[in-house]
Amino acid sequence: MKNKPETGDLRGLLATRLGISERQLYNRAEELANRASLKTAEAIWVLAAQNQINLSKYLPPEVVDRVRTLLLQIPAPPKNAAPAAKMPVQTPTVPTPREFVVAREFRGTDPILTGQVLGEAREMAAVYPMLYVLENSMREFIRRIVDARLGVPWWTTQSPTAIRRQIDSRMTAERKNAWHQRRGEHPIDYLDLIELPAVVRSNETVFVDDYLPTLRWFEQFVEDIYQSRCVVCHMNPLLADNIQDVKLKLKKWQRLVEEKKDMLP
Repeated sequence: MKNKPETGDLRGLLATRLGISERQLYNRAEELANRASLKTAEAIWVLAAQNQINLSKYLPPEVVDRVRTLLLQIPAPPKNAAPAAKMPVQTPTVPTPREFVVAREFRGTDPILTGQVLGEAREMAAVYPMLYVLENSMREFIRRIVDARLGVPWWTTQSPTAIRRQIDSRMTAERKNAWHQRRGEHPIDYLDLIELPAVVRSNETVFVDDYLPTLRWFEQFVEDIYQSRCVVCHMNPLLADNIQDVKLKLKKWQRLVEEKKDMLP
């Protein structure tokens, strides 16, 4: 099997792309490494990805995946950063159209936590946005369908007792704690992720076939993602396999919504 090009070739290409020397490139990478708590090598990989260099030609797949994760975490570059030199455009590997990118600005220290825990915090910072987008997309998907087919009052006047009880209870608690912001603007915002299948179950004929393959498929989908959500939202780290599963679940849901978006109210 043909070996990949040396990473030194990557540095040379990046320096040429930026119109600077390799020494200047190293200095720029050091600045990014300090700003984003990265290793210098990681900073060079990130700079290469930001400048449309196909990393898969130079780095093994697991490193390329690592760079994609880092791109979700690093702060935005300073506004006065020197612009990249104009070069022939290559097909970018990241980001893709409509991709959501989260720039993490928070930096801090803790006097008692281990480096492992702080490293886990950085890794989970890349997982949370995926869970946030997935759950809110599911809420929006269900809300549009129910509001259009059954009307907005359904949530608090016609929905099953368990659903109404949860919504009323949480709205009441919110009124008692008026000093804090509201949980949401719509009744569906007062249901937890694991409670969303109850809405679909009570309106199965509205959802199944037209929008969802089966009720059981949706129940299992939510159950699987809920397990990972609970781990992250209780401030614990996910294993690599579970992180990969979150990524796959997000892609599956996005494919379903893409196929059904023209049917959505």
